Amino acid sequence: GEYKDYEKEGIWYVYLKKEEKKYKVFYDNGEMMVSKSEEINSINDSIEDQYYKLIFKNNCRKPIQIAISALNLDGEWETEGFYNFQPYEELFLANTENRTFYFFAESFDNELTWEGEKYLTIQGERYKFLKRTISEDEGYGNFLTTLTCED
Repeated sequence: GEYKDYEKEGIWYVYLKKEEKKYKVFYDNGEMMVSKSEEINSINDSIEDQYYKLIFKNNCRKPIQIAISALNLDGEWETEGFYNFQPYEELFLANTENRTFYFFAESFDNELTWEGEKYLTIQGERYKFLKRTISEDEGYGNFLTTLTCED
């Protein structure tokens, strides 16, 4: 990294021998910006590029709730929910190396539903989850699913 007025500034690369992990760390006027720091494989290769980052966007005028089922980075299926989305809000929900995941969503007023054929249980209730498969042409990184509705 570099120094500015004897303070760490900008991007620094750190290797923690005890953890055997590499990090890209950001400094501003000598203060580490924890929220911007990330684990990496090398100086040029972010660890984030090794999986799909599942992001959902509520493109409706109504608040919705969503549950998701995806293969986690340990290779186990996890079903989680419900996450609340305000109108036009975008949220990150999961990381996965698998191209297939499932989700169920509905508006708070239960007038709109995004559902499919696969039954999964959330909070003791069974819901019909919609299957989504990421194209083989898509590389790892951000994958956006936009939920739309007509009011």
